[in-house]
Amino acid sequence: MTGAGDVRGVAAATCGVAQTEHWLVGGGTSLGTSSKLVVQNPSLTPATVTVTMWGPAGRIALSGIDTLLVPAGQQVSVYLEGLSAEQRRVAVNVQSTGALVSAYLQVNTLDGLTPKGTDLVTSGAGPDR
Repeated sequence: MTGAGDVRGVAAATCGVAQTEHWLVGGGTSLGTSSKLVVQNPSLTPATVTVTMWGPAGRIALSGIDTLLVPAGQQVSVYLEGLSAEQRRVAVNVQSTGALVSAYLQVNTLDGLTPKGTDLVTSGAGPDR
């Protein structure tokens, strides 16, 4: 719970299970929305993580780094708007090698300068036919 600032609000989620692949569907990078990807590595081995994003028009060519190194026992965060701006909705695929990781999105919304809420997007099922 945060009572002040741009991320004012209450958000809760269950602890994520460490695995090699996560699908996070929600959030966005359009004006007034900030989505921070958080990748945690609970193991004793570093993990190399590849990030892929999709928006309303399909797969997004990222303008930033699409591979992250997550040291053992640590976490790494990256703002999705730094990878691809002005996406109304996004789906993020996180794939790791070297170690199992957990991942989630912290989504903050503003209306001008007024905080409108925060939410956590946790891993769900991948796409299927």
